[in-house]
Amino acid sequence: MTITLGAQHAGADVEVWMYSDPIFLTDGTLNAAGAITVTIPKDAPAGAHRIAVYSAAGDLLGWVNIEVKPGGALAATGSELPAGNLVLAFGLLLAGGLVVAARRRTRVS
Repeated sequence: MTITLGAQHAGADVEVWMYSDPIFLTDGTLNAAGAITVTIPKDAPAGAHRIAVYSAAGDLLGWVNIEVKPGGALAATGSELPAGNLVLAFGLLLAGGLVVAARRRTRVS
């Protein structure tokens, strides 16, 4: 998995750890986007974990929560909306804007 901290951290030397039990994942230098790729061990215990990225000086730069499913698979850590939900949300936003515009015209007239 790739962890991105942002371009402001590009070139920083870091260490990456996985918690609940501390497991060292890797060390390295963040790329131009401020990202580093890590591999979750296949024998990582199932459940909730946090991956933390530390600077070479030991300062916490950022973290991400993950869930390891039984068998070593990673659960989805973000959310993906079906296209229908996005269309519905856009339609509701547009309808709300039209209602506000209609009310303003009524008050001005």
